This record gives sequence, C-alpha cells and structure tokens, in this order.
Amino acid sequence: MRPTFYYQKIFDESENVTAVEIFTRNYPVNERTDLYLFVKLLKKLKKEKITFNVPIHVNLYPSTIPLVDWETAAPLLVKKNVVIEVLEEDVYKYRHYIRELIEWGIKFALDDFGDGNTNFALLWDIPFPIVKVNAEVVPPKVVESLKEDFGTQIVIAEKCCDFDFYPSDWFQCFELHEPEPILQEKT
Repeated sequence: MRPTFYYQKIFDESENVTAVEIFTRNYPVNERTDLYLFVKLLKKLKKEKITFNVPIHVNLYPSTIPLVDWETAAPLLVKKNVVIEVLEEDVYKYRHYIRELIEWGIKFALDDFGDGNTNFALLWDIPFPIVKVNAEVVPPKVVESLKEDFGTQIVIAEKCCDFDFYPSDWFQCFELHEPEPILQEKT
C-alpha cells in the first residue's frame, strides 16, 4: 500500500489561508513508518510534486529526529518554508536536537498541546514559535497565558473552531476545510 498525502488548510481569523498541514490517512503512522513517510514527503517536495505558496506543516515523531539526514533535509525544509510539528511526548528527551535544528533555521511547532503531557516548563526550555492547541481540551485562559507568557503564535486545532471564544492567531478545523488528498499541485 502506498501512502496518500493529504492537506488541510490553516486559516487566520479573517479566513485567509496562512499555512497547510500535510499528513497521511491511509497508511499506518507510527515510530517505525515515520521516517519512511518523512523521506517520501521530502522527495515529493524536492521534485516539486507538492507546492504551496504558504508554510507547510508536517508531523514528525521526536524519536525520529536523530534518524533524519538533516544536512540534506535542512536546506530543502528552509527553502520550502516547512514547519516540523512534534508531539509533546518525548520532546524533552530530544530537546538538544530540536534546539540545534532551530539554529540551522528549521522551524518547529509543538502539536496537540493539552492532550495529556502538557508541560509549560517545556515551552520555557524550547522556544517553539508555534503551539497547536487542542481546543476540545484546553480552556481559553490557558491559551491567553501561552500567548502572553511565551509570545507564541497559537493555532487552535480540532474538529470545530470558535473564532470568538479563543484568543488565537490561526485556526485549523474540519468546519473550515476538510482534509483533501494531494492529487496534483495545489496552491
């Protein structure tokens, strides 16, 4: 079975597209397949088979970070304006890699903030410029604190978004855009 890549748009409060997230739905994603999928996506980006005029967010397990050939990947990721989204789980263990890659110009986002391992100490340790918050779990006061205390850009993500309820920079939700397969170049 070949993986199919999907994309979902990320919007600002005026509903302008500010970024897209690329992921798979028909392929098992776990720590064993993560590197394979990441390399496959990099090849598609390099061959210009996937092109967007906004930043591209991709997910990567923190445990996969040491396995990537960053000397090859980093220039492409910077050129294509790719943001690596990592889940909180195990981020602290791989924080030295993330800090070094940030120095190389690679952008990171902390994904699914509020899904169990939420730790504000992590945000003091690693300067994530973007935090994706699970709106179904995290209350608006916590989102306000993230913006004020850490100066991060916030993406409210999940199945529904309440523009008026959350102090957010961006929104990613099914009611704004259902994920679509990438069948051809999208802009």
